[in-house]
Amino acid sequence: MFGGNCVNATLPRFRALDPKAVLKSATGNRFHGNQPDWDFARAHDTGWQAWLNPGHPGWRDDLATQIETLAARFGFDGVFLDTIHVWTNDADHPVYDGIRALVVRLRERIPNLLLAAEHDYDALLALFPLFQRAWWSRSPEWAARYALRMAHLCEGEPEGRTGVHEFGVWPAREGDPPWRAAPGYLPTLAFQDDTLERSRDLVEAAIGALADSRLARVRNSG
Repeated sequence: MFGGNCVNATLPRFRALDPKAVLKSATGNRFHGNQPDWDFARAHDTGWQAWLNPGHPGWRDDLATQIETLAARFGFDGVFLDTIHVWTNDADHPVYDGIRALVVRLRERIPNLLLAAEHDYDALLALFPLFQRAWWSRSPEWAARYALRMAHLCEGEPEGRTGVHEFGVWPAREGDPPWRAAPGYLPTLAFQDDTLERSRDLVEAAIGALADSRLARVRNSG
């Protein structure tokens, strides 16, 4: 997982970047984006956070180099780009063009790399085959012809605990479990260290519900 456009501004490598790499509005206002506070103590005033434009050649090269270096070291075959759906009409560098250039470079340098992204909009469907997206913000069903989706981190495991996500807890409600079947949706079940010990019955119920829904779809299609 890599931040496609969001970084820790306190790190030395950030201070070495061109200030024009900061993501801006069309009139030059600095973009602040979402500001998660994991303990909610600072009212979402995250002074450590900076948003960068992947259209900026310097930032794009830095990000791509990080991914390529770590992929060579650890041999992973998939990359998830967090918050890559964020777009502004930055007058210095086109955001979407930068994302496309990043994708082209990574696919050239790392053969067979699976690239996934957070959320999606129509133009991103041409670049990524897989998106993390909360089920309640589903895209139109036609989009399933071009990309698959998995559950969002904020949806949590069967008891609703979201682990590192700033929601903390997202209690599942009847009728909206993250493993439910939907067009183009990869049923997803989240785990934490003790999920099986605490929630084995809920895990087995989720798997059973998925099996039943798939069986019903097969029967209906027959």
